[in-house]
Formats: sequence, structure tokens, C-alpha cells
Amino acid sequence: MKVSIFAAVFGLMIICVFSSVEAQSKTCNLKEVDMCLTNFYYDQKNIPTNEKQLRKTCSSTRTLHKCLSVYFKRCMSAPLRETFEILINSLMNPFLETCIKPSGDPLRTEIFKYSKCLNANSKKIQTCSSSTRDTFFYILEESYERRIPILCCNAKKVSQCTKNMVTDLCDKDHADFQSKYNQGSEVLNMICEHYDPNGDSCKGYFVPDGWKSSEDSKSPLSRMINAFF
Repeated sequence: MKVSIFAAVFGLMIICVFSSVEAQSKTCNLKEVDMCLTNFYYDQKNIPTNEKQLRKTCSSTRTLHKCLSVYFKRCMSAPLRETFEILINSLMNPFLETCIKPSGDPLRTEIFKYSKCLNANSKKIQTCSSSTRDTFFYILEESYERRIPILCCNAKKVSQCTKNMVTDLCDKDHADFQSKYNQGSEVLNMICEHYDPNGDSCKGYFVPDGWKSSEDSKSPLSRMINAFF
């Protein structure tokens, strides 16, 4: 489901922000997380418009959750693992709670109600996140202490743009729905409370115009990000 993709990538970005903190085993590599997300992405098309599509999306979301949980269990110490499990659960549980509801439940039919306009305008809406790929690689090349501000300022800018775009193309109700199922929003607000993309707190933390990553365009990470954006 497109509304889940930002949550998935946002989760990966946070993992990479802290990826230098711990590497317990030679068998642990972020390429495994790439694969989890890539498999999830290729199971997604648009926001589900019927029960059959919703069941498929629920299945792929559960698979992603399990894939990430296995990686965390094997590759992180208990304290760090618990932190990431809380993060991933907060990102995915709102949608997974919808998945366990019976057919015809208002939480499920609400998705079908708003999917038409959001799907029809998905390409325009996605222009707001067109810089996410550059942000991702920019974070990886920056110093550790700058990663959170860069993540927060750029992610909040995307969120703000998306909300305004959906309101203009559809209406406020669609924007509220999109925000509700943008599972990254709550975590974003919690982590990034003190950062305002329109204020002084974000000066110097946006990706510079014309910036290009030194990441190999053929690397698994590059291919995964290019597939999303």
C-alpha cells in the first residue's frame, strides 16, 4: 500500500542513522534490510480498492514485519533491538490492526473510499518525495551528529508538501486519511518535535541543490532506493 511505503523507507532511514552504533556479526548486513523492503515494494501497487487487494497488502506487510524482526533479533543487542522493535511496531501496527478487522469493517471500507482520488493522483503526490532518495544517501555521508537534524528537516518537508498536495488535488478529508495511514507521522513528530522545516532550526540541514551521491548506482542499496523513488 502506497501509504505504507513512506513508513517502510522512513524506518530504514532511521536504521541507517544509527547503523554505525552496532555491528555484532559478520553475517549481519544492511543488504538484508534492503531485501526485506525491496520484496515488500514489488508487492505494492496502489492503495487497495477492494478486499482482495487489501488482503494481499496485509500479507506483504506482515512478511516485511517478520523479515525486519528476524534481522533485529540476530544482529542487535537486546536494548537496541527493543528500541527498534518499538519503532517498527509503532510504524506498522496501525495498518496491521486494520488487517485483522472483518470484511465490511469501517476501517477497511474507509481505505476503499479514499483510494480512488489518491491513486489517480499518485504520480503528482509523489513529486513531494522525489528528493527522498538524495536525502537518504546524504544522511549516510554526513557525520553522525548531523543525521537526526537532516532526517527530521527533510522528512517534515516531505510530509508538509504531501499534505498540501493531497488537499489541493482531492480534499481535506483525503489529506486527513493519508496522514492517518502515513504510519511514519507519529514517530516523525515524536523524534523531530523541535525541528521546523520553515524555521531557523532547519537552516543548513536540507540537501543542497545539485548534490549528488558517491554511492555506486549499481549497489543493492541504490537499486532499492531507485525502485521506490
